[in-house]
Amino acid sequence: MDWWLVTFFIGAIFSLILPIEPALFYVGLLILCFLLAYINQSTRRYSALLLGCAWVLFIASQYQQIWSTNQLNSSMLAYQEVLVHGEVNTIPACEAQRCRFNFIAHQLNSQVLKQPISIRLSWDSPTQQLQQGQHWQFFVKFKPAHGLANEGGFSYQTWLRRYNIHATGYVRKNKKHQLISNVINHRQQQFSTFKAVLPSHNLSAIIQALTFGERSSLNKDHWQILQHTQIQHLIAISGLHIGIVGGFSYFLILAIIRAFPLHKLMSRFTYSNQQTAVTLGKLLNRNIRIFALLFSAGCAGYYAYLAGFSVPTLRALVMIYLFLFFRLMAINISVLSWLALSLFIIVLLMPMSLISMSFWLSIYAVVCIFFIIWRFNKLFSYHQKEKDTLFAYLFKKCRQLLYLQVMLTLLMLPLATLLSGQVSFVAVLANLVAVPLVSIIILPLSIFALLISTISTVLAIFVIDIVLVILSWLWQYLTFLAELPWAVVNLSHTHWCFIFIAVVCIIFSFVITPKQRKWMALPLILIVANISVLGFKSKSEWTVKVMDVGHGLAVIVEKNQRILLYDTGASYPSGFSMAESVLLPYFQENGVQQLDWLIISHDDNDHAGGFIELHEQLLISNLMTNDKAINASHRCIAGNSYQWQQLTLDIVSPGEIKGADNDDSCVVRISDQHNSVLLTGDISQKVEKLLVSKLQANSKDITDSYLASKVLVAPHHGSKTSSSTAFIKAIAPDYAVFSAGFLNHWRMPANTVVERYQKLNVNVLNTADSGMITFQMRSKGIEVSRYRFDDWPYWFAN
Repeated sequence: MDWWLVTFFIGAIFSLILPIEPALFYVGLLILCFLLAYINQSTRRYSALLLGCAWVLFIASQYQQIWSTNQLNSSMLAYQEVLVHGEVNTIPACEAQRCRFNFIAHQLNSQVLKQPISIRLSWDSPTQQLQQGQHWQFFVKFKPAHGLANEGGFSYQTWLRRYNIHATGYVRKNKKHQLISNVINHRQQQFSTFKAVLPSHNLSAIIQALTFGERSSLNKDHWQILQHTQIQHLIAISGLHIGIVGGFSYFLILAIIRAFPLHKLMSRFTYSNQQTAVTLGKLLNRNIRIFALLFSAGCAGYYAYLAGFSVPTLRALVMIYLFLFFRLMAINISVLSWLALSLFIIVLLMPMSLISMSFWLSIYAVVCIFFIIWRFNKLFSYHQKEKDTLFAYLFKKCRQLLYLQVMLTLLMLPLATLLSGQVSFVAVLANLVAVPLVSIIILPLSIFALLISTISTVLAIFVIDIVLVILSWLWQYLTFLAELPWAVVNLSHTHWCFIFIAVVCIIFSFVITPKQRKWMALPLILIVANISVLGFKSKSEWTVKVMDVGHGLAVIVEKNQRILLYDTGASYPSGFSMAESVLLPYFQENGVQQLDWLIISHDDNDHAGGFIELHEQLLISNLMTNDKAINASHRCIAGNSYQWQQLTLDIVSPGEIKGADNDDSCVVRISDQHNSVLLTGDISQKVEKLLVSKLQANSKDITDSYLASKVLVAPHHGSKTSSSTAFIKAIAPDYAVFSAGFLNHWRMPANTVVERYQKLNVNVLNTADSGMITFQMRSKGIEVSRYRFDDWPYWFAN
């Protein structure tokens, strides 16, 4: 049975490697193959591989077919204002007059949906207070679930799929929205009551995250300290928190019940049969553990409800409830069987957990705990002796927990480093203090304050003040650790091979025997091979990467691990910026801390919005911009030329510094002896005509001009006002790239512009469809890769 469950889990994992979601016909074919394999005795052991794969793909297809099921054209809806009727499904995260929330739509434009659609909405300056459980009628604009796709960046589309969100959008301003029902649920009531007693304190957001899982109030400073000390797992309600609540409630109710001698109470009311009362009392005392287990299960479930039944809490509940079930039913089951059955149920109920890193972190943590206890069995096996005092017993137990925590932190560190792109040298010191303090004091007191906030506001405020004092001490300690000069080191992807091999060597040293350690030479050979591959990379090659920044532009030119950046993408009033979400993660993953060149075409937000953030985070050797408010080292003037690592940077336009108009965009041609790329900013056909006229006036061969380029980043995102036929012919590109937003309301690139390129036999690429587009410039030709289809070609991310 265990093997069958494990193979089901492995089959579910195999389903993730497919580039597209197969049609339901093929899913049905997989199920048929499973039945045939299960009937056959010789293949039954492996039949669950097919079932696990089919199950995940079936759920994935249901998500994808939500639009066709409701007979809706999602692409056309993106350009329309839609009237939706439904329910607010999460506690709204409101800050700076802007609220974000999940909305379950039951009707679209008065059409009752066959299956509800989950939409992630934002509402600027809401006219009324939003609360979970309310029913609203909104005028909204939304798009099907979509996210940016870049190397090193966060996959928003994967996140949306994981939480079964089908679309994202915003509530229209200056429209008459209608509150249909103001009935709010119990979770929202508890949240509102508790938030009212929380003081205006910098660390109140931590308490809010620990009690309700609402982390929207955490700012950048909070996250920086949490990440640098690697304790962000403490504020994400998961198995640790559910286990703490369950364990605390279990021992609490056990202590309360045992404080009452039940057999004596029973004897007072049964004078006629004293022996029966005593027997009944002893029987009740022996079975109070059952009641305590049920009570703790209820408390854990209630806490998970307050946390919004998030996926991590539900996974923890499955594992805990399964464990309690076997205890209550007095069924002896091995740890491996319990884990295999837990994974089977989790995949069955929440198959999209497989694309969540928190799921793998949880599983990895559980495996590490059992591995540590197994490998150091003597250290953790302790039998209380008669002469041992209670203090000695507790001391030895605390020492065991301390050992377990240190070793668990060390084993979790590589995976945490992989996720954050940073190695924290203070993680062990931080977790040694933070984990027990949060587990034993801060979390229980916070939940106690929550529970009594509806009964006594004064007592709740008193308890919260105690929590804030302890939390302040802890935060000062964490801040001290995070600000140490050597606390954190950023790692690039070239280091991951070495980290992985180092972890393998550490695990091998624990598990294998001395005679088997000769096999550790294999990882060393891999290290040498990796160094050799990096060293033999051709120094003449260079790459051009058009980043996926929505409606905007950011182009990275890289050679010999040195960087030229053309434009920075946009930034938004909410604080979100393409520099923070796309460029800086890419630079961090590739170990880039300095830009040789930063060229800003013009000061429109979608091209220059990330400049300030990049200027603060990176060292910029050469800055070129015509924005007079910026003290740049170079101005963009046609005719200037620069040499950079045997590449030539020719300034094509403008002829003089005029201002911030689209036509003043800095047009740059970057070339070597074989390949070239033309970066055009937002110029219009007016500038294009001037450039072509200048070329014709000089009587140069149009195919060998200062405009001719094999790769063209199309002007103005493919607007109708740009990309004239004469300009395209003058450039004669092999590839044209549109940097445009997904289903943007400008409808760029325009169909007429795309057709214009195609008629001239130009290969057309769009970041909205392909994600980040990479051109490998080699003497033998250009190699093109699209992130969505070539670098990360998995159905759950596209």
